[in-house]
Amino acid sequence: MNYTKKIIYFLLITGSIATLCNENIQDTPKLSYVQRRNKFAREKKEKLAKNRAARNHRPWFRNRPPSKHRITHMLGEFAGDVFKINLGLFAWDSFKVFVITAPFFVGARMIDDKLHNCFFDHKNKKNRNEPAQWCKDVARLSIGIPIALVGTQAFFSREPNMQTTSQVFLTGMPFVLLAKDFFKEKLVFDLCKRPFHEKFAKEHRKFGGFPSGHLAEATYTAVLYGMRFGSNYAVPLGGIAAFVTVIFLSSNRHYLSQMIAGAGFGAMYALSANRLIDSKLAKRSELQLGLATGDNGEPVMKLSMRF
Repeated sequence: MNYTKKIIYFLLITGSIATLCNENIQDTPKLSYVQRRNKFAREKKEKLAKNRAARNHRPWFRNRPPSKHRITHMLGEFAGDVFKINLGLFAWDSFKVFVITAPFFVGARMIDDKLHNCFFDHKNKKNRNEPAQWCKDVARLSIGIPIALVGTQAFFSREPNMQTTSQVFLTGMPFVLLAKDFFKEKLVFDLCKRPFHEKFAKEHRKFGGFPSGHLAEATYTAVLYGMRFGSNYAVPLGGIAAFVTVIFLSSNRHYLSQMIAGAGFGAMYALSANRLIDSKLAKRSELQLGLATGDNGEPVMKLSMRF
């Protein structure tokens, strides 16, 4: 008997709930496809108008991209920076670097063989006056560690100049590496041959020495940060580039002319990156002056600056 009562109560409650739901459904008018689509478009238009009004009342937020488009905005900005950095290689500053570097390169080519004889015994096919292995390891690490340290400032620094410089620096670095690899693979002239070495080039020299990629990286870092932040960065980073030059030259990794070519190549990229940084900082600190209406309808003059 108890089970029968429970079943009856359950059916009564279920029927009441179903009746209430049917009444609510009947009270709500059913919209057609066109009406539902118009309603959605109207709600979307109202939402966009509200967001636009919010940005107009907050000057510091006005040019910020919407959140759902922020990733695509960042990718588009990155692609634009890549294009501008590489296009900057064809600017007047790059030509000046080429003109300055060319005489040193030609002069180094004249003494490459004589200087190489100081570090290689052609009779016994052995290296001479070679630095210790720990010096070679320090030379390689001395390039990567500063690049990693200054590169992290793109994410952790709150100072606009340092943050923007590090962001552009990281954007340009992969293309410094790709460009020098392109030259090493495509150029097959005598000036591209590496020096003789007792371990991999006793009888015949190998291609791939022009330009020096390690010195291009070191010079790119030293010139860019030296131009942006002065001697505090230029002196230690320039010292690292000079140290790498001495070690790689005495280790028979590159001729002197190839090291000079790498330095000029890195300097060209640094000048191009520096121009891009100036343009990006100029946009962030744009000063605007205009007329507007006040709360009572009177004309007022507004001055705003974006930081």
